[in-house]
Amino acid sequence: MMTAIERPHRNSVRWAERGGSPSRLVLEEQEALALKVHGNGLKVECLSGEVWVTAEGEDRVLAKGETFSTMRRGCLLAILAFRRSEIRVGPVSARDYERAEWRV
Repeated sequence: MMTAIERPHRNSVRWAERGGSPSRLVLEEQEALALKVHGNGLKVECLSGEVWVTAEGEDRVLAKGETFSTMRRGCLLAILAFRRSEIRVGPVSARDYERAEWRV
């Protein structure tokens, strides 16, 4: 069972960036997180709250249940919580990429 990480830990984020198992992260209001895309890409899913995601000039606001995916290696992905939010960050498959509400 996956548990939420209350404060994003550098190793958890790096694991997600490099294509490890998805990590559940809790971001406090106005807390930001920057990730560099490695491997096959990253998927961000908003589990609660509301977050702003930007990558390669594409800006999106995700509400609960929405996802954002990118398959651009080397891309910098930034996430900002508008309020306390829980997100899942992990590798993206080609199928996930095609099904995402927002993608780069």
